Amino acid sequence: MNIIISMISGVILWTFMEYAMHNWNGHKMKGKTLFSKEHLAHHVNPYYFSPNWLKVLMSIPPLVGLGYVSSWLFGTANGVSLTIGFLIGYVGYEVMHYRMHIYPPKNFYSRWARKHHFYHHYEDPNNNHGISTPFWDLIFRTRKKPGLIRIPKHRAMTWMVNPKTGDILDEHKEDYRFRERIKKNT
Repeated sequence: MNIIISMISGVILWTFMEYAMHNWNGHKMKGKTLFSKEHLAHHVNPYYFSPNWLKVLMSIPPLVGLGYVSSWLFGTANGVSLTIGFLIGYVGYEVMHYRMHIYPPKNFYSRWARKHHFYHHYEDPNNNHGISTPFWDLIFRTRKKPGLIRIPKHRAMTWMVNPKTGDILDEHKEDYRFRERIKKNT
């Protein structure tokens, strides 16, 4: 196996791990694992991200295991390259996920990625588990095309809200609306 192909394979393998961890561990475990607890805390508060030291600590065993198994299967150079590709995919995902929540979209892809991800956060947590790609959502039939995303006002990203009026900024109104609270008649 070529070293470049091994590295690209590692990035692709990461996208599967991203989907698997998000769906089967993050949601289906319903807070029974540390990862699931951290993930569900992020759903409650979209500005909460697990501390970096915890992410590093939790990533060491799978990276060591992947490096060992892939080196045994494909040789040391290819195994290390695959593991490096996996790590690159993971770091890229972490940066991308953080930026989705903190910064406004800059291009077509970043706009699409935010809508795909925020549909998961605010409309249906059972769908759109892929953050960097919808590929595994398509394979496992968990992709839903987001329309207008309805967000509770208290959980809206600051980049989408006009600080003077408290309304969704005009440039984001095509994609997002505040969810209306239902008033009870008593």
